[in-house]
Amino acid sequence: MSREHRSAFADEAECRTQMHLARADVVTPEMGRVAEREHLDPELVRAEVARGRMIIPANVHHEALDPMAIGLKARVKINSNIGNSPTSSSLAEEVAKLTVSEKWGADTVMDLSTGKRIDETREAIIGAATVPIGTRGFLMPPPRPVPAARRAARRARRSPRRALMHPARAG
Repeated sequence: MSREHRSAFADEAECRTQMHLARADVVTPEMGRVAEREHLDPELVRAEVARGRMIIPANVHHEALDPMAIGLKARVKINSNIGNSPTSSSLAEEVAKLTVSEKWGADTVMDLSTGKRIDETREAIIGAATVPIGTRGFLMPPPRPVPAARRAARRARRSPRRALMHPARAG
């Protein structure tokens, strides 16, 4: 997708969110593209984003993104889960899974890779994707001071389930 559907934020911009612009009564190129895709009025999209009833997951670093929305006035969305494992899958296979997901209508793709070369895999997926990409970061605990991290590591060794549930409960 070309940059025509993407906002141009200044490097020194304090806030780079669709909600910030929507609350300033600005209909962004992303909102216009969402309105086109969803068959909605651009002003309705702006109002829904401003109220927090619709989101446009449009990371400013995702150059090829074709903006979409999730919200009460938007269509139901389809998510596809892909990812490598320590025993299988290559970079090319993960990009192929992404291509198939997009071809068959995925609105978003979640990369659940756990194998080798995770960073390179994610970079290749994001570079090839026109849909928003999520990662398994929600399973990882937030950064902690060193003593707390050591305690968390000891808990994880004693009880892997508890270690996974802790960050999940935290949000």
